[in-house]
Amino acid sequence: MDGIKAWVRAGVFLTFVFVTGHAALAAEPADARQWNALGLEQYQRGDFDAAIASFQRTLELATSAANKDLMASAIGNLGNIYRARGDLTHAEEMFSKALKLYEEMGSKGGMAASYGNLGVVYLAREDSVHAEEMFLKALMLNKELDRKEGIANQYGNLGNLYRARGDLDRAEEMYRKTLKVFEELKSKYGMAISYGNLGIVYRQRGDFVRAEEMYANALKLDEELGSKEGMAYDYRNLGVLHAKKGDMAKACTHWRKAGNLWLEMGNPGKTGKYEGWLRTANCPR
Repeated sequence: MDGIKAWVRAGVFLTFVFVTGHAALAAEPADARQWNALGLEQYQRGDFDAAIASFQRTLELATSAANKDLMASAIGNLGNIYRARGDLTHAEEMFSKALKLYEEMGSKGGMAASYGNLGVVYLAREDSVHAEEMFLKALMLNKELDRKEGIANQYGNLGNLYRARGDLDRAEEMYRKTLKVFEELKSKYGMAISYGNLGIVYRQRGDFVRAEEMYANALKLDEELGSKEGMAYDYRNLGVLHAKKGDMAKACTHWRKAGNLWLEMGNPGKTGKYEGWLRTANCPR
């Protein structure tokens, strides 16, 4: 029931200037960057259908203008939505297309993000060899560019990899590195992911007190951000923790909240998984 919280939530699309959506679009209806910014806003809220439409509009406008940078960004953003919905085949297709465009432009920053995102796809498929290859390529490029957020993301991805391999000490080391950088950057988004992943390490060690503290920290930040995806992971983690502690009433409450959030985000696979957990645990309807 552990799962792995994906670090691509902080991918390459965040390198674009964020412009608040509707008022900006009213003034610049054909501005691809405005549509990209609106898509990011919708993505963070968990309104994935609307985000897909915005990113597709970004792609149309960017293609018309032959703007490869924005084309790659929109394609990568679509990949992130497919990944969040559990469609790894389409996610890989999008990330590979974005990588090709960034290679044509010689954009090391874009290549780094694409490698990292592809690594997350491979890790989700339990292909740790190719995942590690992608994460290390991404880390090397981010270090060359001195991109702190990118470095933090790849430390986090490597932490996920080590945790999947059962090396909790190395996983904690990586997650601590990511948390430190995101605290320096004052990134609530990155901090929330870091806390959630540290919570899983502590829970797997049997340190339930520290695990719950980390999960609570993550949930608080994700609620402040309005991140449905983040909150879904946090409720999932809290549910697993309470199940381990033998408090099935709390576990059921948290799993139901997580399942409802995934349903809102259009991921029937994950929604069905939680329904299965609820049935197995004999949770009241």
